[in-house]
Amino acid sequence: MTARIVGTTVHHPPHRAAPAAALLRRAVPLRWARLLSVTALLPVVLMFAGVLLAGCMSHEQRWGRDPATLTQPADPARDPRMRMARSKASLETDRTDDVSPVDIMFVNQDPITTDDILMWTRPELQKWADTLPPDEYQAKAIDICKRQIRSAVDTLLLYQLARRRMPKEQLDRIESFVDGRIRDIINKQHGGRQSRYEQALKKRGIRPDQDRERIRREMVVLAYLQSTVRPRVADPTRREVLSYYEKYKKELRAKQRRSMRLIDIPIGDTDALGDRLDRPITHSQARRTCQAALDEIRAGASFAEVARKYSFGINAVSGGDWGVVTRDGMRRRWLPAVEALYTLGDGQVSDVIETDQACFVVKCTHVDKPVQKSFTELQAQLIERYKDAQFDLLVREVVADLHAKAHIRPENPGRFLRAVVNAAPRPATRSSVSGL
Repeated sequence: MTARIVGTTVHHPPHRAAPAAALLRRAVPLRWARLLSVTALLPVVLMFAGVLLAGCMSHEQRWGRDPATLTQPADPARDPRMRMARSKASLETDRTDDVSPVDIMFVNQDPITTDDILMWTRPELQKWADTLPPDEYQAKAIDICKRQIRSAVDTLLLYQLARRRMPKEQLDRIESFVDGRIRDIINKQHGGRQSRYEQALKKRGIRPDQDRERIRREMVVLAYLQSTVRPRVADPTRREVLSYYEKYKKELRAKQRRSMRLIDIPIGDTDALGDRLDRPITHSQARRTCQAALDEIRAGASFAEVARKYSFGINAVSGGDWGVVTRDGMRRRWLPAVEALYTLGDGQVSDVIETDQACFVVKCTHVDKPVQKSFTELQAQLIERYKDAQFDLLVREVVADLHAKAHIRPENPGRFLRAVVNAAPRPATRSSVSGL
């Protein structure tokens, strides 16, 4: 394993939490967001006046900076990117030599426990524990827990801010919206039956009061951000919307799904499933076998028949047919084959692909191309997407400022991460976390 918790430094990859706008949309339906941001929080007259004023604001008035100065060097101490970097470092840098696990993290005196993290991630972790080899699962568990901890801290910091800034009567009014949101969940996801909702929570080890508190906090944060951050989001120019359309086209190409046939020759004394081979296969033997198979295919032989003849893969008996394959969720062993698949056109066959675990030959049997919509059809959605991106940026700046001022214990957050990973579901055989 290359990831480490113990030692002098906690090495974390960049945090990949969902954007704030997406999280808020997922947490609360649009109609609740509108009610929270207008009916319960802001007088209609003031809101209407704010919209009119926003339409008359200059760029500098709205954003607090003149576009002509954006290319000038900024004061590093005030640069939002520097604040966000410091915020990230506050959770991802060792500041003590103590690496013993601790079960509670305090964020400005408010606790986050290992159970607070795992109650929302345990089903996903259990799925990976049941399907991945121990070392791969361990790396996956560390990544999932780390992202969930970061999300929990961010949300708690925003909730603490909202709780301080919002009047008590506004916080009290949100309670009725929480009840409505829970009714929505019961009606739409559980057939209108309270018992089914409670049973679904029980399977995840969550009590109804815990779920209610989660929803309430999310709605408080949503209401606060809608009233304080959303009004600062500017409308995009036509050029900016067009740039988002180009991104959309690029993403659409990336979303093309491909079907694969695969010839898989393992290297070593076991196959992909860990079953022992009759005799070990060396790297050179695997490469020669794949090359022989490729030569037969290029001479006109059916890929499926050649795969049945040569392949040791899990789908060899079906001619190496894997069906539709995506990059997400694919085990590391086959990722080079899948990456090669996504460079091939319909019906094309790769050269021999060599890794330290196997040699492959890949055929792309089908490319599923999504329908591309015109700019006119997507313009309204692209504008909303631009605004969501600006909203996310502004929220990240708020969170970065909160992190810079926060008092977080333990001083080395890796100790809490270690405790969470130790408490996560375990596969049948698993490396010790102390070896991370």
